[in-house]
Amino acid sequence: MTVEQGRPRDWDAATYDLVADPMARWGVDVLARLELAGDERVLDAGCGSGRVTEQLLGRLPEAARAPFVEAVAAHLPQPEIDYVRLNIVARRVND
Repeated sequence: MTVEQGRPRDWDAATYDLVADPMARWGVDVLARLELAGDERVLDAGCGSGRVTEQLLGRLPEAARAPFVEAVAAHLPQPEIDYVRLNIVARRVND
């Protein structure tokens, strides 16, 4: 969040996604070390633009079938969550 004329300004999710490569690479490296059975409920706190959340969903194959298997993406500014929801759903529908 930036401050402009004394007021906080919301994150611009699309712009953040354009510069998020280093964070996404780091997140993928962390996921590679994470042992998952594939049937967990996982919280991605500070999900940013959702790139790592999407990778995480790929590691949870039961998520499409089991009601308690999911990746929960959490981020404070609502525009980030809206962006993640829109983009992950769109990519999964188009695959």
